[in-house]
Amino acid sequence: MHHRQNPIPLIIIEEHHQAFTVWQEASGRGIIPPAGNALLHTDTHDDLVQGGIPTSIHDLPEDSQGIVDYTYQNLGIANFITPQLYQGLLGEMAWLKGFGIGNASDTWRSVVSWKSQGCHFTSGEVTPMLRRVLENPESKWGNHSFYRYIQLQTTSDYQTHRPLILDIDLDIFSCDNGLSSAETRIEITAEAYREYQENPYHPMRLLPAAALSAHREGEGDHSRYYLSYEEFQEIPELLKVSESVIERRIGKLKDFLSRNQLKPLLITLCRSRMSGYTPEDQWRQIETKLLKALREIYSMKVIPLHLFLVSEEGCLQTRQQPGEK
Repeated sequence: MHHRQNPIPLIIIEEHHQAFTVWQEASGRGIIPPAGNALLHTDTHDDLVQGGIPTSIHDLPEDSQGIVDYTYQNLGIANFITPQLYQGLLGEMAWLKGFGIGNASDTWRSVVSWKSQGCHFTSGEVTPMLRRVLENPESKWGNHSFYRYIQLQTTSDYQTHRPLILDIDLDIFSCDNGLSSAETRIEITAEAYREYQENPYHPMRLLPAAALSAHREGEGDHSRYYLSYEEFQEIPELLKVSESVIERRIGKLKDFLSRNQLKPLLITLCRSRMSGYTPEDQWRQIETKLLKALREIYSMKVIPLHLFLVSEEGCLQTRQQPGEK
């Protein structure tokens, strides 16, 4: 693959919702167009969780610090893509989900917002009936966007005429879906603990799944109280693999990008080490080997998020986020 004249900015982020900040900021700086981009999302997870966000995407601030604050206050690591599909920054999403053999699926999907509020989203495959519903001026669903959605393996062929964002989560190479290294509890007061234990209709119990529990550690004046989060996951470490498998997978991704002659305008590399999806004893070696492979096909400028946000391309003075180095 020929190197382009200007190096591709590769922004290293810790967790995936920070990609929202990067893509919005990159759009504002002219690194990528403000609409219609293709996203090549290379990840164990599709990160297309639907639902609501506290603040409407229509109220997204235009200044850089406002975008940073909006990200941390409204988005999680699995729902940051859908608002940008609705917004139109992304017009196509290709999910590179694995390294096996399989035919690519290629469909058109819609993302719509309840009463055009830009807070609650739902998405689905476009059918003639759905199109009629969305285009009905009396529909309770208001503003909507259509986007191309493709699911790929590294053996697939993929071409796009759109400006391309390459987004890579390190957990695609080795994933601890049991989240064994993630902290999943917070300390609460004794009063909050008693209220949770004694009230069978406590609001935190009335969730779609029983994912929360409260427990006490210690006795008497030394007691401490915790609220813990538990979610069904695959068998712990089922997807964690050896160093040799990681190297083969990185090679397959490199071959996929090279064979399809994909030339991104922007690359985001997500470590996922804070959340625990990338094993804490593997993330660094995965990142090092991945960057080496990417440099063999692309001319890149590697920039950690906090430096990207204060670089000359955009004048944002911001605090360094925990864990960024």
